[in-house]
Amino acid sequence: MLRIARSVALSVSVLTTGLVSGGIASSTTAVAQTAAEAQLNAVSFLPVKPGTPLRVRLLDDSNANLNIKKRFENALAANGFVIQSDAELVLTFETQEDMGSFEANGRRHILELKAEGGREGGEDASAIVNVFNSKSGGLLNKGNRPNTQITSQSMYRMDATIDNTSNGRRMWEGWAVGALTHTGPDDLANAMVPALAAHVGKSAKQVVVPLN
Repeated sequence: MLRIARSVALSVSVLTTGLVSGGIASSTTAVAQTAAEAQLNAVSFLPVKPGTPLRVRLLDDSNANLNIKKRFENALAANGFVIQSDAELVLTFETQEDMGSFEANGRRHILELKAEGGREGGEDASAIVNVFNSKSGGLLNKGNRPNTQITSQSMYRMDATIDNTSNGRRMWEGWAVGALTHTGPDDLANAMVPALAAHVGKSAKQVVVPLN
């Protein structure tokens, strides 16, 4: 049996450490004005008028993008364009999600109670009790997570271009960006596709696109 020495020395230590963690910075430069809307920009290089035959091409054949391709074809047809599988003018689109960044700032406080005894019967007695730990918890508390602050939002972006396959010329390009804070990529895509289709052949700057 372990016998604790008659004379026990008690020591209390308080430790304070800073906690900082970072996330991945978003590569998207354009930011939507609010979480309830997206923002659209477009540049027209050569005329693309309603009645022009177009075909839609995707770069990633995921199920989500296959659905977006159908939406583009329907939206372009609604704006007067003719969808043809062999058209020389090709609208190519791409979607991407950019992770936001965050910081977790806080101070960690640790209170330890340490008891050490002298030698008696050829044995040493030693015990350390975690009394208070602001992060993981201790004898007197449950612990708290550090405060987390979002420094940039997660964003969803859709890019679309129209190229003439007969001569390689870029006819038009447009892009839309929205925050993923309170909505998902499907809702953003539903709002962006008709907005981009409506601006085919046109130049536009910072057009607000309300979410459906």
